[in-house]
Amino acid sequence: MYRIYTEDVNRAGIENIIKSRVSSFTIIPAIGYWNDKRENSLIIEFANSKLHSVEIVAELIKQANNQESVLITETEETVRFV
Repeated sequence: MYRIYTEDVNRAGIENIIKSRVSSFTIIPAIGYWNDKRENSLIIEFANSKLHSVEIVAELIKQANNQESVLITETEETVRFV
C-alpha cells in the first residue's frame, strides 16, 4: 500500500492528476504540519497501484501545487477485495 501526503490545495486538480494515472484511490482529509506551520492536508491512499505510478502522481502534484516536497510512504499490508 502506498500513500501520498500533500497540502490540500487545488483538490480538483489533484484529483484530475491522480485519475489520469491510476484507476483506484482514496482521498482522506487531514491536518498536517510542515516547518511548524499548520496546513490542511490530504492523504491519498493507493491499495492496488505500482510504485512507479504513485511516484509520477506525487511529482505531478508537487509541480502543480508548487510544493517543496510531497511525501510518499509504503507499508506492507495484505489487501484483498471481497
